[in-house]
Parts: sequence; C-alpha cells; structure tokens
Amino acid sequence: MLYNETRQMLEVLDTRDSDIDGLEIEQVQAWILLVLYEVTRSHSRRDGTGGILSPSTTEDWVTLEERRRTFWMAYLLDRFISVQNGLPLTLNEQVILTRLPAGDTEFQSEQCVQMGFLSEEITATTPTVMSPFAECIVLATICGRALLHKHCASVERVYGHTSQDFWDRHHWINNILSRRITMLTMKYPPASQHIDPMLIFTEMVANTAILFLYKIIELMPCQTPTSSANVIEYKQRATKAAGEIVNITRALSLFTQAKVYY
Repeated sequence: MLYNETRQMLEVLDTRDSDIDGLEIEQVQAWILLVLYEVTRSHSRRDGTGGILSPSTTEDWVTLEERRRTFWMAYLLDRFISVQNGLPLTLNEQVILTRLPAGDTEFQSEQCVQMGFLSEEITATTPTVMSPFAECIVLATICGRALLHKHCASVERVYGHTSQDFWDRHHWINNILSRRITMLTMKYPPASQHIDPMLIFTEMVANTAILFLYKIIELMPCQTPTSSANVIEYKQRATKAAGEIVNITRALSLFTQAKVYY
C-alpha cells in the first residue's frame, strides 16, 4: 500500500516537473528508495540481493546481474547526492548483501562469474582487481564514510576540541583510499590516456575523495606539531589530486562528445 501510494505521488510530481532543474533532492532520493525496494522485493530469495546460491542457467545469471547493476547505480546516486549536499546517507552499507557487479566484458559476453561483497573489499588489505564500475562503488563507499567522519568532526568542533579519534578515523579512511588508488594505478592506464567513460569517472571520484578528505581537516584547528604536519601532507596530496582532475579534463577536450558519452 505505502509503495503504491509513494510511486503514484512521484509519478504525478514527475509529470509536473518537466524541467530536470526543478527536481528536488528529496524527490530523487525517494525514487532511489523505490528502485532498491523493487530490486530487493523481487529477488529477496535469490542471489540478486540477499542470497548466496548460484543461478542455475546463464539466462538467470544475466537477469540477476542486471538487477545488481540497477541496485548499485541507485546506491551510487545515494552516495553522490549525500556527499554533494552534506546529507545523511540513506542506505546503510553494512547491511547490504548484494554482490558487486561483474565486469562489462563478462556481462556482455554472458560469462557467469561470482563477485565478492562490498564489505569484503572495503576491509581487504590486498584489494581485488575489479572492473571500473565495481571500483567506483568502493570509492563512493569511501566517500560516504568520509562524510560520516565529517559529521563527527563537526560535532567535535562544536565542543572546541579535536580528539585523537578524529585523526584515527581520518588515517583509517585515507589508508583504504590509498590502497584502492594504488591498485587502480597498477591495473589501469591513466584515464587521460584511455577514453573509457567508466574509468574516467572512477578516477575522478578517486581524486575527488582525496580533495574531500583534505577539506575535512582544513576546517579543524591545528593544535600540535603532528596535526600541523598532517595538514601539510594532506594538502600536498590534494594539490596533486586537483592536478590529476585538470589533466583528465584537458584530455576529454581532445575527444568528440560522441566518444565521451559512449
């Protein structure tokens, strides 16, 4: 009942708001929740969401993979909207039992592969080489954790102190991010040299995450020589990340719009 009423209300709003610029963030978030509900409801007993059993046929695997990709696209939208606007995260990553999406090559050629879970990749000391899409999901998750870290830091700032917990959280998130970026660098060529739209976007997210981490500590008072040194170190990394974003943007200008949006 609630699902049907919500969907009807959103469809009415969509007919009124023909201009995409007129969409409210809450409206987009509501659609994200509906998509996630539809995916989990239709495949709650299968491998597409909570199950671990393998699909019995190639056709089943393709169908499940399509569902996974829909789920993860909604997840990415939630993370990006929340980070961009400083909003609380809608989806709790710790309760997600959906496997990460397979690579485009395997998906398009209908090669059945079993990917790992997001929780495994986030905590792995040796990251698994994955597709740019799956890497983007992990990086977006790191951005989401950085957002939670920022919210905690804001509370600490209100009370006028920067606890050691702040730096412990910050270094922990940074270490996870550094491992993913190192793996990306070893596996894939620079995005500025390879016109793969998903890879380009993934590298942009990685560099944006570095900038986001620096913006968090930029607002914190430097109370000790150690914290001051940390700020300098993160500033250097942020400067390098900004340069990488500029390089990618310049490279994009050399390609036609058809290639960029392919």
